[in-house]
Amino acid sequence: MRVLLATLVVLKVKIADARNTSKHILLSSDGGYSFQFYPSYGDSSQRLLVILSTRYNTTVVWMANRDNPVSPNATLIILKKPSPALALRDANGTFVWLPPVRNISTVVMNNTGNVYILSGSSGDLQWQSFDDPSDIFVPGQRLRTNHTAVSSRAWNDWRSGYYTLKAEPGGAVLYASFDSQQRMVPYKILNYIFTDSSLNGSLDSPCNHTAVFYNQDASGVSLDQEAPLSPQCLQQPGVNSTHSVSFATRIIGDGYRFLRLMPNGDISTFFISNSSNGLQLDNDLFTGFYGSPCKLPSYCGMNGLCSSPGNCDCPQLFERIDPFDATQGCKLQTPLNCSLFMKHQFLEVPGADYFANSYLAPTMTVQNPEDCTNLCLQNCSCTGAFHNNNTGACHLYEQLQTIQLGSNPQVNAFLRVASLPAVPGAGGSASVPKKVIIGIAVGAVSAAAILVGIAVWIGKKLARKRDEGESDLEEQAFLEGLPGLPPRFAYAELEKATECFSKALGSGASGAVYEGYLDFRLAADKRGLQTAKQQKQITKVAVKKLTISTYSNIATASKRQFRAEVATLGNVNHVNLIQLKGFCVEGMHRMLIYEFAENGSLDKWIFTANNTGSVADPTAMTLSWDIRYRIALDTARGLAFLHEECRDKVVHLDVKPQNILLDSAFRAKLADFGLSRLMEREHGTLQQSVMAMRGTPGYMAPEWFHNLPITDKSDVFSYGMVLLELVGGRKNLNTAAETSEEWYLPAMAVKQARSGRIRDVVDMRLLQQVHNRVQVEDNDEALTKMEQLINVAFWCIQGDATMRPSMTTVVLMLEEYLQVPDPPLDTTYVPLPRPKKPRTAESPGGGGRQCNSEVDETQNLSTTTTSDASGRLLSGSYAADVNSVLSGR
Repeated sequence: MRVLLATLVVLKVKIADARNTSKHILLSSDGGYSFQFYPSYGDSSQRLLVILSTRYNTTVVWMANRDNPVSPNATLIILKKPSPALALRDANGTFVWLPPVRNISTVVMNNTGNVYILSGSSGDLQWQSFDDPSDIFVPGQRLRTNHTAVSSRAWNDWRSGYYTLKAEPGGAVLYASFDSQQRMVPYKILNYIFTDSSLNGSLDSPCNHTAVFYNQDASGVSLDQEAPLSPQCLQQPGVNSTHSVSFATRIIGDGYRFLRLMPNGDISTFFISNSSNGLQLDNDLFTGFYGSPCKLPSYCGMNGLCSSPGNCDCPQLFERIDPFDATQGCKLQTPLNCSLFMKHQFLEVPGADYFANSYLAPTMTVQNPEDCTNLCLQNCSCTGAFHNNNTGACHLYEQLQTIQLGSNPQVNAFLRVASLPAVPGAGGSASVPKKVIIGIAVGAVSAAAILVGIAVWIGKKLARKRDEGESDLEEQAFLEGLPGLPPRFAYAELEKATECFSKALGSGASGAVYEGYLDFRLAADKRGLQTAKQQKQITKVAVKKLTISTYSNIATASKRQFRAEVATLGNVNHVNLIQLKGFCVEGMHRMLIYEFAENGSLDKWIFTANNTGSVADPTAMTLSWDIRYRIALDTARGLAFLHEECRDKVVHLDVKPQNILLDSAFRAKLADFGLSRLMEREHGTLQQSVMAMRGTPGYMAPEWFHNLPITDKSDVFSYGMVLLELVGGRKNLNTAAETSEEWYLPAMAVKQARSGRIRDVVDMRLLQQVHNRVQVEDNDEALTKMEQLINVAFWCIQGDATMRPSMTTVVLMLEEYLQVPDPPLDTTYVPLPRPKKPRTAESPGGGGRQCNSEVDETQNLSTTTTSDASGRLLSGSYAADVNSVLSGR
């Protein structure tokens, strides 16, 4: 069945809505597959867009929005502008699924259950559901190189689970992910003869066109080459000119078959007979092919012991999480207390291996098990260690899953416990004579009396070092729990790299930023820094030195900022987010190393030189309209990534031009995550009762001042303020002005929009640039886009957070996938009338600059108004008379 789109002439066409879950959108010609909406598991009021197999037994074989179910009022539509595109839009306007295809002409479903999207008059294939699998494969479907399939949480809970199958150049790799940082740990690697190979061998194989192929006749699973094999590939063991079949079909007969990456990480094939609606397990990889489910990462759950052929038990000093189900894992009878972590002991489990040991590099190679457990002891988050007596490999883990018994006699497990039980006959007070005990006690008291005097004498001297050491230990435990961190540098290295912090790039309340040069090629082994800037490996960086409040203690705010930045940027990589390239934790020093943004921050380019808010200053640096529009889009994309694409939603909380940096090509990168917070997607709000008010006056959403929950829509408000400044070329607050519309940019913009003079909001330098263009059509297009950008800003600064669009919707508006509707100007957030001008404090006279003092790093705070002005501005009633403000009364 086809849906033809070539004759579309309107903005959007509704193909289907989510209310009817029994009506198909597309149906294969043989009736075996249906593309339609389907009730979400566990909540019949939510909908998924799926492909169903309707043969003999309804089976969901593909999902467009498995992690983002939509309401019954959602619609599948075709967007017309700028070119036809297919999109799933929820009732609130959010686009949940948008295949990366433009200029589509036809949507087709064939008899294999594959949905195609074709483009142009020639019908070129642009996208197919087979290339974007969920967790089920149908006969004839391939998982191509660098594509992935992700398991579900449970049999009928289709949310993304904990296991991933990925086709790598040299084979298939199964990954497990159990922690909040989404670290992908391999647990089975398959090459062409379906035996284990090394991870590097699979990633760097010369056989670079591998696909996991569920054979067309459902006879088995193959690793297939989709391109002619190179001579280097043919030399690999087990490779031939066709393919090799792995575990094969065992049930013979006519019926429907499919393969699934199971919620427990196994790969299983299923069979549904023509004569019966019953679903039968045909074969599976670990139990049927390898003969033991113990090789599955979590077959017996957390801390569970698995022995062949699949028996689960708990270690000594552990107990079942579920008394009636041993596969649910085990927990310590006495929970660990981190304040006593150096007193913990280790329970040895001989001949016990772990699924990741075969594929991950050891934490360290040590001679004996004691050295391995001592490493684990130093990190409170380490819960278990494994030591190989032959190789000396020592693996440390923070969260253990199933432990395999009897798989490798040379590997022993050591599980961290609060204390080990006393061994009868191994000592203790019962076997020691009473006189000996008395003698020991008297001697101990005498020694203690002597030591007390010594301790008092040196106590104060060691206090500072102890405080710094405790801070280091706490910070170390925090850092070790984060994946993918960049290199760590010593303070001396950064001091040398910045030439003693001699060239300051800027400063603020949290610290100062300095220019520096680092050689990241040498960062891993710490062999020193080369100061010659001409050498090829030298990289220019920005080093942020956080403010120190006292000599021996890290300021609470600085420590919080350091952790927020590292946790947010440590393993996040996006072209519109500033890259964290390194950090320093040493004693009282906390420093962050960023990629260098050659063109500085946005405020230096859009605001005038005298910083009065005036538009007419031709001597100030300025940006062309095209660059400003691209900066707006880049910033929106960065925020959309933080809000929608990270596992834990990140709310920036301090979006402003000073935190938008520009590289050499004027591409925008969002920076300064010191105030950011992580939020679980299930909740999506931050309660102000558990966090202090944060942000910059002029950019803070009204919910901050009315005790309302803080969400990602607070960032949307700040972004809207930045848009107005970007178009208007002035700050949103100017306390030196005389009238309300002059001192507050949104008030002026709303007033001009109501009067039909919205172009009067635009920076006159931009208008001059546009009028100087040769092509009149370009002028009109630019002016229209300026008006659209202002309207997007009006939507973003709505007083009601629920009326603000998501950042994903903002991106679609700026990319012109979505039309920008007229905003409701009467609900646009406008504060109370301008406060009285604050008195300006006289600058203290005398005194020279203190070159190395800590005071210098806390000066020149980046605020837009004085505390008195911002306090009066932002503390008023939200229900103020907007009209009186706009009219200047």
